[in-house]
Amino acid sequence: MKKIICLATSILNSRSRSGGDTIFMELSKRISQYYNITVITSYAGYLQWREYVKSDIRYRILSHHAYEKKIMTITVPFIYLLRLFETTFMLIRRELRNDTIIYSASDFICDVFPAVFVKFFNKKIEWVSRIYHIIPYPNKREGRFFYNLISCLGQRVSFWLIKRYSDVIISLNSSLSKQLVQLGFPASKIFISGAGIDFCCINSVHASNRKIYDGVFFGRIAPQKGISDLIKIWQGVVSKKHNAKLLIMGGGLPTEVTSLVNRIESYGLKNNINYLGYIVSIDRIYTLLKSCRLYLFTDHENGWGISVAEGMACSLPVVAYNLDIFGAVHKKGFISVPLKDTNKFIQEVLCLLDDEQRRQQLGLEAYEQARGYDWDFVADGFLKLLEKTYL
Repeated sequence: MKKIICLATSILNSRSRSGGDTIFMELSKRISQYYNITVITSYAGYLQWREYVKSDIRYRILSHHAYEKKIMTITVPFIYLLRLFETTFMLIRRELRNDTIIYSASDFICDVFPAVFVKFFNKKIEWVSRIYHIIPYPNKREGRFFYNLISCLGQRVSFWLIKRYSDVIISLNSSLSKQLVQLGFPASKIFISGAGIDFCCINSVHASNRKIYDGVFFGRIAPQKGISDLIKIWQGVVSKKHNAKLLIMGGGLPTEVTSLVNRIESYGLKNNINYLGYIVSIDRIYTLLKSCRLYLFTDHENGWGISVAEGMACSLPVVAYNLDIFGAVHKKGFISVPLKDTNKFIQEVLCLLDDEQRRQQLGLEAYEQARGYDWDFVADGFLKLLEKTYL
């Protein structure tokens, strides 16, 4: 049986799971009967995998240092650098067979460089790399400038290595694939393999028809998710609808979570926003989503939008910024507004809350859209991609 070694070393927080992290977790549940899978990850990543995946997976856990107990944004690049070296040495010590596939779960340099290093020693080993989206220049991205600068430069270095050494480059959608070709990536190496949802599981969760919340945000707490916009938008909604309630679900770095809580208080929205943090129970997440009227997607960058699809499967119409995924991935069930145009965002939210018939119609369209997403279908396509490329 062939082996897949998954490099998932960029995970920092066991209480926050990104869409990119979720993709191979879901795929591994469905392909572990065909491939022996070993995951090299951080201790936080191991906790996530162990909690989320019950398949027969082997783990190699990177060293967990004391300073990782309270990760700050400014220390992240240094943590990734240490993980890069440890992962590389871990792979060097292993006797890798020629039928081994190295899978980079992200385009962070800590997942990319070790794969490149292995290719130097054994060109017969296949490397499958993942790219989710292109990080904007630091002056055009929310968050701390230093971290954004390092992230952007790090991705550009990763891109150069992926172009040169990766055997297969997986893109999440057609729009991203075109952008990668424009950046000089060889079109012959690029394949599209998106994400999915467990539609049957979502559909099986029965919830009351009573709507407790007017809006919901479900995702990581990070600047690039438009968290500051989210609070400003809801303040605008509350100025017109004083009792409007927003639910926020999702974890993040402690500094970002603290910033969110402080922002809610400073805007005087403690009675209008309920932040529940990271929720483990899948059933509870879907029950809560079904208790909401609208899904607010304030991301400034995204490659597919798993959480959006989950909201759609709960019959929630989506109000979002006009990212490429709306049109390339999601075709209906949403209203999009220009990026960072919070006034237009507020206006669309209020219009939907005031027009129940239109809200329900858009929710039905969202539900029908979500019916087409399924992890089993994604896994089948991923297996065919591997078979086509390597057998």
